[in-house]
Amino acid sequence: MEKENKLNLSDLDKLYKADKELADLYIGVNSKGEDIIFKVAQAGNPLHEKMQRKKAKEIEKYRRFPERLKSVYQEIVGTSLLKDLGNLRDDEGEIVPSTLKNRIKVLHEYPSIMTSVIDIATDINNYLDLPEEETAGGEDLDDSMEDIIEAGKEDTRKNLKK
Repeated sequence: MEKENKLNLSDLDKLYKADKELADLYIGVNSKGEDIIFKVAQAGNPLHEKMQRKKAKEIEKYRRFPERLKSVYQEIVGTSLLKDLGNLRDDEGEIVPSTLKNRIKVLHEYPSIMTSVIDIATDINNYLDLPEEETAGGEDLDDSMEDIIEAGKEDTRKNLKK
């Protein structure tokens, strides 16, 4: 008879239980030189699941109408995943309040941001505090990510000067 191994849930908790409620989504640099970093909640959070259930009939109803369907998804993401617009500023240089209306407007006007929010929200690694030795290939991913962010900031600053 085969011996049954006990499932050690604490090992799974260490690997897959979220440590953080929100993850950062770096957008760029605003007109005042400040980083624009949106805050994104993890997909599957209670509000996200509630919104998906609430909008299920609308999703089915508008399946053949892509533009209307897209607006339903923007409402779900703007309500339950995209939580803060960081240092986003308007044309007058004022901080854009992170209201539901403004979050949905950003998602509507910039589809690539909608995609990025969903990508961040669905990747468990964005919500874990992993020790450095557990990064891919043993390299420090935080340092390489910082290099990528700095390069993006520099590109944004150059574009703002044009």
